[in-house]
Formats: sequence, structure tokens, C-alpha cells
Amino acid sequence: MSKRPSLRREPERGAVLIHMAIAMVALMAFSALVIDYGVFWVSRRQAQNSADAGALAGAMALAFDNPTDFTATGPAKQNAMAAAQGNRVWGVAPSVLDSDVTFPSCPDAPSDTCVKVDVFRTVGRSNSLPTFFGKLVGINTQDVQATATARVLSGTQSNCLRPWMMADKWLEHTRCTAANGSGCQSYAANTSPWTILDTYDKWTHSGNSWVVDPRIASGGLTPDEYRAPGTNGTTDAGTGFKLKNTDGTYADYGQFMQMKLGGGQTQISSGWFLSVDMSQVWPSDPNGSPAPTPRALCTNGECPNGGAQLYNWTIKNCAGGTAGIGDWLQVETGNMAGPTGQGSYTDGDSLYSRDPGATWNPSTKQIDNSCAPGVCADGRYYAESPRVVPVSLFDLNAYLASGYTGSNGYAKITNVFGFFVLSRAQGQTLAAAQGIDTGNGTQNDTVYGIMVSAPGLTSGTSTIPPTSSFLLTIVLVR
Repeated sequence: MSKRPSLRREPERGAVLIHMAIAMVALMAFSALVIDYGVFWVSRRQAQNSADAGALAGAMALAFDNPTDFTATGPAKQNAMAAAQGNRVWGVAPSVLDSDVTFPSCPDAPSDTCVKVDVFRTVGRSNSLPTFFGKLVGINTQDVQATATARVLSGTQSNCLRPWMMADKWLEHTRCTAANGSGCQSYAANTSPWTILDTYDKWTHSGNSWVVDPRIASGGLTPDEYRAPGTNGTTDAGTGFKLKNTDGTYADYGQFMQMKLGGGQTQISSGWFLSVDMSQVWPSDPNGSPAPTPRALCTNGECPNGGAQLYNWTIKNCAGGTAGIGDWLQVETGNMAGPTGQGSYTDGDSLYSRDPGATWNPSTKQIDNSCAPGVCADGRYYAESPRVVPVSLFDLNAYLASGYTGSNGYAKITNVFGFFVLSRAQGQTLAAAQGIDTGNGTQNDTVYGIMVSAPGLTSGTSTIPPTSSFLLTIVLVR
């Protein structure tokens, strides 16, 4: 009888272990890909956030704190480093050295300023990212770094204009004095720089109006010249105040000004300003034909009805609507000396009372001891001192040629600058140091301050050179 074949199988114990070992290798490789690579990409996003924050903080400090300080201890580099390191990358502050904050030329606008920040979590900086499963294949660290560049752009509009329009700067050719015989003498404008003691001698007050001074023509003299920025194209800086010179150095930033109400004066001097109605603004000359349609400025629903109440309120607050270069404002007809002093200095919610400790440092050209950035005396947070307010410059030649007396009519905005309102004590000290008589007139019609930059908005193509604009805005460009 033949034997039946055996149906017994060989034992398979251990086969599962082989499959599990192979699966574990694949699982660990997949984990290294997902977890370690995931750590890298999360950290990459965090590093980019860190670089972005640093670049924006540096550009903001450069625009509004001190635009000329590029040193390691200056606010631009210090703020950039602090902001970048404050944004952690996988739980650890990234490495940002002084050399990692630079100020390259902006690619498409060399006259603008750029701030570049590089951040690192790398082996070379001894702070590389960890790995978890990569160690199984000998990968113990991974590097991540990021870069960002912020640009300081010129603005054209403000949504927080104050109800002041100050006469723009002119070029001196002639000086006229009533006590000096013929009254007028030639002035070497090309060799003697303009100062805040200068007067605009093309015009003289006659009766209730301004007329071209006849002594200048009769003496064969050249009248003082004013040319608004952009008069001869967008590269024409004109004679007015400007933020920068053509070589990039700062021009009128830090200029001390004593703003004095223009109504009732018989001579146009530096700092001559008009009080204006901030309820509405015109896009072109209101006396034009056809007459333009005005747009409302008080858009936040908080503005009081016109007159002194509105004027006082808009000294201290933002009306909400936008106005800028090329727009026209209506000049107030009343004497606003009282509301000027109250809104600037003496009211409980005046500009000065919100940041009473702030002072101007002429040596470093920056504001010291401000409550900003932070919560100020009125309980609100401010990124910069609440005593920095946007103020319009106007074309005084066009204004006087139109027959207005200094307390009515309309004036055209030629530029907008930031005005840091000084304390009366510091203002009088700086005025006296420059030979200004602070005893004339009343305190209520005078506001002391410094010309600085201010936050602005961009709208369309600017009609003036970027170097002329004090309005600045910050954008990330890379």
C-alpha cells in the first residue's frame, strides 16, 4: 500500500516580525518626512513672520523716529532686531545680529529707503532646528532662515489733517523794511540760506488787502520767489520745504517753527499760518468754472457743527476724511486765537496734555521721553507721540494774488508735513536761541513745533518729487 503524502505545513512563526520590521522602517521614513519636514515648514513660516516684523519695525523707526540714524544703537536697527527676535521660531528666538539689519537701495526707487532683515536658525548660528526621526538616518539638525525688506514710501494724502495751513518756504531775493529809506535791499539768496527769521517781501499789506510791493519794481529788485513743488513736473522740488535733498540727505526734517496766525498781520513771516474749516475739501479751485463738488471731511460722525467748536475739535482729533496735495480748503473767517491755544495747550484733552513728558532732542533729531509707543495720558495707545500731527503747506503767492486778506477765501495744499507740537517752555527756549522775539502778540495765537515726517496714504501718482514729501507709509516689498 502506498503512503499518503503528509499534509503538515512548515511552521510560519516569525514571518509577521519580518513584515513588521519592514513596515516600521517605512513608517519611520514616512514619519521623518512628515514630522521633521513639517517642523521645517512650520518654522520656515515663523521665520518669515519674524523677518517681516523686523523689517516693518525698522522701517517704521526709520520713518518716524529718526530717519538719519543707521547705526547699531539707532532706533531702526534696535527696533528691527527686537521685533524679529520677539517672534519665536519653533519656540526659540531666532538669531538676528547687527549685520543682519541693512539699508539697501530700493530696487525701483533709489530715493526711497529700504530696510532688510535676515533671521536665522542654523548650525552656523548654533541654534538649528531639532530633528526627531531624522536622527535614525544620521540627520541631527536642520537649518531655516528668512529675509524680508520693507520700504518707506512717499505719501500724498492724510486722513488726519489738522485745521492749519502754513505758508510754504520761499527763496529770498529782497528784504524790505519800512524804516529803511526806499525800504528794500537786494539779498544774496544764493549764498545766504533761508532762515525762519525771513519774511516774504514780494507782497505788502495795503488797507485790507495784500498788494505787490511797489518799492521792489521801482528799485529794479527781484521779488522773493515761491514755486510750489511739482510746478514744472514731478521732478521739480520748487522752493518749498522738503524732507530730503536730491543726494538723499535730510533737508528740513527737524526744522524748528513758530506758527503764528496770519490774520491781521501786516508782514508775511516764516510760520504764518491760516486756520481752516475742516468740514469739507475741494479737489480743485472752488472759484473755478464749473465749480468743483466738495467732499466731506468729517466722516466719523463725531465732528461738531462748524466754527470755533469744529476748529478746536479738529486740532485735537482726526476728522476722518482724506485730503492731500492738490486739494483746497476754506479759510476760517473768525479770529481763532483762543481755540488755537486751547486745542494745542490748555484744554484737558489738548495735544500737549496727551504726552506732556515728550521733548525734542535737537542733537539726535528725535522725540525723547514720549509715552509712545504705548498708552498715553488719554488712555489710548499711540504708535508715535500724539503731539505729532499732519499740517498742510499752502501756495502763499497764489493765495495772496487771489485777493484774500488772510482770514477768508480758499488755499491750495502744496505739501503736508508732520508737526511735533513742542511745550511752550521748550518752544520759547528754541525760539529765543534763534533770535525770535517771543514777547510779541499773544500766546494763544502761537504754536511751537518741529517739522518731522508723518504717516500718510498713497493715492495715484504723486504730483511732487518723493524727496519733497513728509508723508510716509510703510510696505513690505520682498
